[in-house]
Amino acid sequence: MVSLGKPSTSSMPSIVQEDEKTAIFEAYRAIGSITGEVEFNVHHRGRVGYVTTVVGRTWHLYTLAKLQLKLVGPDHPGMITKVVNCGDLTICSVGDAICLSKRAHLMQTLKEDDNGKSLGNVVDMVLVGDALLSLHSSSSSSSSSSSSSSSSCCSKGSLIRWRITRRKRSKGMEMDDDEEEEVGDRLVQEDVIELEPGFVPSCLCHPPAYLNKVVIGSKTDGRAQLWNVMTKKCIYTFDFAKGKEKEVDEEGEEIAGVTALVVSPALDVVAVVLATNEIILHNLKFDETVTDFKLNQTQKRVVSAVSFSTGMGLPLMAVGTTSGAILIFDLEKKHLHCVMGMGDGGSDVLSHSQRVVSLHFLSNKPILMSSSEDNSLKQWAFNDHSLDSQPTLLRFRQGHSMPPTLVRHYDRSGGDSYQQSSDSIGGLKLLSCSLDKTFRVFSAHKDDQSFEMSQRNVARRTKRIKLSDSSELKLGAVRDLAFNSLRENEWCNVVTAHEGETCAYTWRLGKQALGEFTLQPPLSEYIPFMKQDQKGLGVQRAIETHTDAQHLMKKHLLSPVSSVAMSSCGHYAMVGCENGRMDRYNLQSGFHRGSFYRYDAKNRIMLAHKARVTGIQCDAFNKEIYSAGLDNVLRIWAFSAVHKHGKNRGSKRMGDLLMHEEPLSGPVVKLMNHKHSSMLGFIISGSVNVEGDAASGGRVESAPEICIYDTWAKRVVRRFNGGKKTAQLVHKPGTVLNDLCFSQDGKWLVTCGSDRLIVIWDIPGSQVLQVMQVPDGSACVSLSLSPGKTMLATAHEDCKGIYLWTNILVSRPGSNLTLSHSTKAVLVDLPLLNPQVVDISMDVDEEADPEDVLDVHMDVSLGGNASMGLVTLSSLPRSFWHGLMYQDEIKARNKPKEAPKKPEHAPFFLPTVSGLHSQPVFDAEAKIPGWDDGGSDEEDEEGSSRIMKGQELGMHTKFLKALESDDGEAMTHLKSMSPGQIYTEIYAFDHKALLLALTFCTNQIKKKTDFEVTQALVNVILKVHMSEILESEDLSRAASEMRKALADTWVTVEERLERVSCLLNFFMNF
Repeated sequence: MVSLGKPSTSSMPSIVQEDEKTAIFEAYRAIGSITGEVEFNVHHRGRVGYVTTVVGRTWHLYTLAKLQLKLVGPDHPGMITKVVNCGDLTICSVGDAICLSKRAHLMQTLKEDDNGKSLGNVVDMVLVGDALLSLHSSSSSSSSSSSSSSSSCCSKGSLIRWRITRRKRSKGMEMDDDEEEEVGDRLVQEDVIELEPGFVPSCLCHPPAYLNKVVIGSKTDGRAQLWNVMTKKCIYTFDFAKGKEKEVDEEGEEIAGVTALVVSPALDVVAVVLATNEIILHNLKFDETVTDFKLNQTQKRVVSAVSFSTGMGLPLMAVGTTSGAILIFDLEKKHLHCVMGMGDGGSDVLSHSQRVVSLHFLSNKPILMSSSEDNSLKQWAFNDHSLDSQPTLLRFRQGHSMPPTLVRHYDRSGGDSYQQSSDSIGGLKLLSCSLDKTFRVFSAHKDDQSFEMSQRNVARRTKRIKLSDSSELKLGAVRDLAFNSLRENEWCNVVTAHEGETCAYTWRLGKQALGEFTLQPPLSEYIPFMKQDQKGLGVQRAIETHTDAQHLMKKHLLSPVSSVAMSSCGHYAMVGCENGRMDRYNLQSGFHRGSFYRYDAKNRIMLAHKARVTGIQCDAFNKEIYSAGLDNVLRIWAFSAVHKHGKNRGSKRMGDLLMHEEPLSGPVVKLMNHKHSSMLGFIISGSVNVEGDAASGGRVESAPEICIYDTWAKRVVRRFNGGKKTAQLVHKPGTVLNDLCFSQDGKWLVTCGSDRLIVIWDIPGSQVLQVMQVPDGSACVSLSLSPGKTMLATAHEDCKGIYLWTNILVSRPGSNLTLSHSTKAVLVDLPLLNPQVVDISMDVDEEADPEDVLDVHMDVSLGGNASMGLVTLSSLPRSFWHGLMYQDEIKARNKPKEAPKKPEHAPFFLPTVSGLHSQPVFDAEAKIPGWDDGGSDEEDEEGSSRIMKGQELGMHTKFLKALESDDGEAMTHLKSMSPGQIYTEIYAFDHKALLLALTFCTNQIKKKTDFEVTQALVNVILKVHMSEILESEDLSRAASEMRKALADTWVTVEERLERVSCLLNFFMNF
């Protein structure tokens, strides 16, 4: 038996760093991953219900009430295949290992039994009381080259019973007070049951009221065995395929085997799912079939999950299929009740788009929970307790069902990420588009604030026209996206270009839905490009109504949209097409507001580009528009005719707005604009040159080139990764660069490509800042840098989530980082689903070359500590320090209005004098047993009084003892006290205690920690003891030092406020 504290790196699909360099961007967390291909597990702790879902190598814990994410499990050694819960313990199967974790900590990993033998592949697990039963399957190595049928005969199955030891509280005589010895929270092997040879296990279930008994299904035939786990004997064997016709698949092999065993609410009855797509309700006690249901495999509905309803109402059985539909059967009438999903007989409820992984009816509630491979977790409600109506979607959590292809930071303060100030709190929202034809908004702060943009009742339209797949009515995958948040609440503020769509679409992000306008040029814009034989009446009508888009595309008049952009004011959108066409639209009205044309020497009109438009950008002042395409030219256009020809002079030629052309060395595949500095960044794809040597046949493939273009000087000012002036080649020839983005201050440029590299370029230094390499098979396809360079968001191949990386220069300010202009990659892992704190030393390496160490300066607007001249607040609520300052008002408000009344009956424990009086007479001199008389006024043997003096009592409090020893201990004790206790403590201060308190406050002000608590403490001390401070010389001196420390704290803020006020007055009077 092997117990490991950390997962083995040999089984992880990750990369281990080869050097000791630290990456600038540290892995933080992943968002958008809800569930995977493993069944969830529902469990309760008291009255609160939870559901555990599996995502890759970890698990998520959600509440059943609101599906809120409560906990994320640790990283496991491999992909999780099964999960069960026992209290606060989570047990997962990972290949041939079993892992036990307590909350978010991995406690134990088991790969071998007590005899040192491998456990084998874990097939299934089930909890029986405080014991865990795990089903294992292993095959002989000699049968590895044989066929599947012969290898199954050599396969061995086993059932292992584990005892779960819990933490016990044991107190010994030598222990002090509440000291406890923690033992338990481990899996201890009890028994191993070897199954008969040739019986390949597939599933496991524990029927209710069957004490110490389980049913094991066979993978190769329709048999199942009933075992007693305590006596280790096989009690009975069931043959569910007996008397049924044998079926064969397309390859001619026989279809047999039990795929699932599900317990039903009826006693002795279980649901048996066969590989023949048949569901049998079987009575185990009498070995009789109650009823069966057969699904037609021609409809691509293979059974993948089964669940039964409990409580009042109709007895229903929910069946999940591989097509994503959920079938509800009425067990009383033995017929189909309804179908949740698109298809024949389906309702207008769209359940899932991919295979249903798990189903579960909540106990005694008309709620069905489902999970699917489309990365969604949903709850469906049946109206009333009768369960006789169509289910409705109650609540859900969902992410992308396919890997995302585009991700951008969205900032509410106005414009896109590159228009903002250095406010690092922006960019908490992420716009994401995926191959599943969805457009989603993710929150980097709270997962339950994420949502999908609506595409106008796709499910209802699919049902109305009787389509089997709703994705046929969805817009194509997003190719390009532009947004501006200045007009979010007024009109459409997002524009997208979709695959195969000849028009651009607008979206209202405030309403979370598709906008009311589609952007496509009118008839007058097509007529100049029509040939004489195309100017027929039919073509003109088709152009006017846009009803025959395919016909117009064949005539080369319509072309799919390839790129979009928005103006800085948020009023206009620019659209580029595959054929080189460019147009401008007004987003408030949706009207076409002009096109961009070129004219040759013979005054013939031409489109903006000869080939596909790959990028459009607008400057910060709505004066110039930049476009690039596959025709190796970068063009600069005037935003309107006024910007080019003036107010009084105008061109008679339509769309004559071209101002400058810049020939390039190759086709541009990506264009990005940094509006603060008027710089353009674009990628020139690797081309094939014909000037190679004879050995290569005259063809040499070049590396992709990254260029920085100055729009004022009208020239390329920086070239990275290519060209004759570049010495550092990071992206090798043959690499496809997928995306690039600027930092907000314009000093960094970040690129990613198919070579799994994320490169940070230093624009002022014209060198590589750092190169990061992600694991195999997860190349970055899109990235976005938040305002302030605080967080990097990336999307990767074959990954459904969005990964966030934190900038350690911001998250760990005041530290020095060793950076070098080197093309050697720093190997990094993708972020996990939960943020983890990694202790990385960031001190400068003493042996590093001083020339290789960069002096990195950043403006940090959020976070920080005292090393950067900032103050930190405590984690206490506002009511704590606010109530401390107003204790007098609180006491006056809570003062009783009436005097306390004498109780009618005296307490029973007071001693009385026996007599004939009607009223009791109390004995004042009697002693109550068990009471200490230390508080009496009597003197001890030495003649001294037992009553402590007031000053002596005040100097022996825990708070004053902490003030004498350590300021940190005093602040910790102060936070544990209530405001009333603190006020009473301050009110009882004598001269010595007051001097210690003033010194403590001065030290805390200089440390700049717990700022609001210290200010409240100073307020109360000065209010209560002002007269004493003025009368005492040493107290006045201590108060003066405290005032000086306070003045130094506010001087920086006052200087900045005065500077801002001066600048505002200057510009207002300018």
